Amino acid sequence: MPIIVGNCVSYSACLELMRTGISGVLVGVGPGAACTTREVLGVGVPQITATMDCATAREEYQRESGRYVPIITDGGFRKGGDLCKALAAGADAVMIGSILAQAKEAPGLGYHWGMSHPHPALPRGTRIKVGTTCSLEQILFGPAS
Repeated sequence: MPIIVGNCVSYSACLELMRTGISGVLVGVGPGAACTTREVLGVGVPQITATMDCATAREEYQRESGRYVPIITDGGFRKGGDLCKALAAGADAVMIGSILAQAKEAPGLGYHWGMSHPHPALPRGTRIKVGTTCSLEQILFGPAS
């Protein structure tokens, strides 16, 4: 069974996680719209820096084991250029929430479910208002010319 673990932001933590035999690693602490880690705890690492550090750890792990472990960078992406930077920094995939939550077709109707503040009446946590900006097609492919 494939196991993806995380989230981590440092070379050493990522390398140790990979040495346990995981299938993939999530990278990022604090950059997402629904995350309050930086605000509450005062810790976090810029997302591209964390992705580059973890990609360097992956290179080391691949040299020592011969095994490639995918990196999924998680959070803080707002624009297409952000996604490109993450991929250029070494990510194999990018997790996005708020961007897609803004689509008119999104089931949250302009809200994103946060994980950081539990709420007794909600299934996961407090809802974060992200608004509704346009259709999913426009988010993915841009406005029609």
